[in-house]
Amino acid sequence: MNGQLNPSLKKVLFAGLLAGSLDILAAFIDAGVTSHVGPGQVLKFIAQSAFGPGLEIPAYAKMLIGLAIHFFIAMSYSFFFFLIYPWLKQAIRSNIVIGILYGFFVWATMRFLVLPNLSKIQFGPFTWREAVKPALILMAAIGIPLTYLMNKYVFRFK
Repeated sequence: MNGQLNPSLKKVLFAGLLAGSLDILAAFIDAGVTSHVGPGQVLKFIAQSAFGPGLEIPAYAKMLIGLAIHFFIAMSYSFFFFLIYPWLKQAIRSNIVIGILYGFFVWATMRFLVLPNLSKIQFGPFTWREAVKPALILMAAIGIPLTYLMNKYVFRFK
């Protein structure tokens, strides 16, 4: 391995919190613009996707559960990225390409593995037209920021 690992877990957690914050902010903006719903509805949708629409708890609790689920997923992808980044950096020298590919990986695993198997969301047939926007959001909100932060603050490559 070409880089020196900085064992600071704080930096990896910060990267995950930043990526998760950018992603949820993008979700709030997208939902507001395209569906005219607020952040609370987005968070309740996340909770109901995990537990079903019959989740009978107060709205604020649904929102907190939705936020917790969202950040758990974002932190999981960030930690996984931390584990594979040294290998990616050796295989692919371009940080932008790494970020784009990782964002696409996050989108693909969420769309085809996590959500169909672990959520209550019913998906229609796959179309690239509907896939482009969420894939681009994950590239911009998760893939590229994680790559930048890992390269700059966690690993040192010469």
